[in-house]
Amino acid sequence: MKQKTVIISILSLIFLSIPLQAQADTLGRAYYEIVIQEDNYFRYIIQPGDTLYDLAQRFKVNLDTLQEMNPQLEATNLVVGEEVKININDDELDYYITLPDDSLWKLAQRHNLDLEEIIEHNNFTNPDQLLQDEVILLPAEIFAARNNNIKLIEFESEGEQLRASGLARVFEAHVSYALETEDGQVLKEGGTTATIAGPHWGSFEIELADIPAEADYLAVFSVSMKDGSRQDEIKLEL
Repeated sequence: MKQKTVIISILSLIFLSIPLQAQADTLGRAYYEIVIQEDNYFRYIIQPGDTLYDLAQRFKVNLDTLQEMNPQLEATNLVVGEEVKININDDELDYYITLPDDSLWKLAQRHNLDLEEIIEHNNFTNPDQLLQDEVILLPAEIFAARNNNIKLIEFESEGEQLRASGLARVFEAHVSYALETEDGQVLKEGGTTATIAGPHWGSFEIELADIPAEADYLAVFSVSMKDGSRQDEIKLEL
């Protein structure tokens, strides 16, 4: 009987430890919440030492708005493991939303980024385990060019070879490009597909060979479904 009691006690400890470990793995992480017929927002899981002021600074949002979105929380006495709703500041915050089977290593390789820099920038203690739709914050200095809906991270042009990569939140995830002369003549054009369509920021890559010698610029843009005009254009000199 005593042996059975010991076994039950051990099993109880094992089962109780599972949710605690799962919670520990997600502390300090944020994920993207899609809400039907409402504004989308982030959910951040509170870790020790967090305050609403710190979160407002980190996610570049207004502290008063953050408090209004979370009236149930004590601003200076947050409970570890609870969730904070954070309004998304797309104008100032640079971020990427993970996809199924995504990893920080894949993100770093895709855009030729420093993996350790991404881990440090996000204060990740367990970077191997990503949440579904996790928010990965990116340093502003990694972007070579940007506008409201397209952000270029990598741009290399050498001889007849060209590579560009970045993030875009565009309709049907379609990113267009064109090689042009100084006077606007289009020599070569095409498109690529980002990893996900807007309102998410999806990764995209452009790799071109046999670039015409007359080409002076690479233009990256989205196309208006209304009239076919270029939107959010970024033009880079070759």
